[in-house]
Amino acid sequence: MREIDVIAETGSKPKGMIERAKMFLKVKFAPFLLSALIMPAPTVTFILKPAYEMAKEMKYIELSDDINEYNAHIKQYAEEIRSMNLSDLQTFVKLIYDLHKITNGGHEVDDGKYELFSRLAIYKLQGGGCINFADDMTAKLKELGYNARNIHCYMGCIEDSSTENKIINISKKYKGNHVVTCVYIDNIALIIDPLNCAIGILENGNIKYLASWDNMDGVINIPMTYNQFIREDIADTVSYVDHLIDSYGEISSEEKAKIIEKYGQEAFNKAIYDIYQMDREKDAPNANTANIESRNDKKEVVPKVETGGFENRKPNNEDVQKPNNEESER
Repeated sequence: MREIDVIAETGSKPKGMIERAKMFLKVKFAPFLLSALIMPAPTVTFILKPAYEMAKEMKYIELSDDINEYNAHIKQYAEEIRSMNLSDLQTFVKLIYDLHKITNGGHEVDDGKYELFSRLAIYKLQGGGCINFADDMTAKLKELGYNARNIHCYMGCIEDSSTENKIINISKKYKGNHVVTCVYIDNIALIIDPLNCAIGILENGNIKYLASWDNMDGVINIPMTYNQFIREDIADTVSYVDHLIDSYGEISSEEKAKIIEKYGQEAFNKAIYDIYQMDREKDAPNANTANIESRNDKKEVVPKVETGGFENRKPNNEDVQKPNNEESER
């Protein structure tokens, strides 16, 4: 932004200087500062990034037929989603719902062949972990016209406190062990965790879950790792850093209430019910093929560190019930 524009917008030169300084910190300095914080040597990022991009270009040539087939598939899928006239939240839930149908709730696969194009494992192998789910979700949202990108984070795990494993634990934190999708909508950075069937927001530098199929309530305290800089587009990362910094600002109770009303657990439950009903009507009388776990099932779940997902996920259509005191409206 030019100085003359900043002054015109703020009404004074001192304010203009402050705004320019903030702009520099957000757009120019913040990514490198965060990189320095999460890596002992920031130069490693700049060494690995070109190597990663070169490897990805070579892999693209090898997988070009698979990639073109996948792109054609999600283009057709996007047309089907558009024809359903869903709300934004219903669209997000529909994509999560279909992912779990395709993969039978999510399971690990040998996706070495598709490591640099993680979304292909969902399409070709009907399985995968968090990175496969998120990459596929992001690609489909982009095809639908949403401003979406992958976010590499660290969601925590039970750590081995022995001396020999301390370095491994630190490495996991800074490398990351989970991937989610971030979509910019309604002036917020909405976090979609397709593997864990959850939606959240950025708040005070963390990812805070608002709703999930399991009524899971949690916070991811390391919302970005150095894999973000290596594996993802720099412009996308800078944009995410901007929202991450803004998340430290105070949010009014009125704004928070609007977010909860639109994306909170009650709205999420309603969207689940709507999507499930549509799926039943489409697949009737064979409605038992849907893979979804009861949102009312409060049983304890065990984190799978490797994928960031959950074990013991046993979808059951009969558990999906109409929201209390509320009729489904379609």
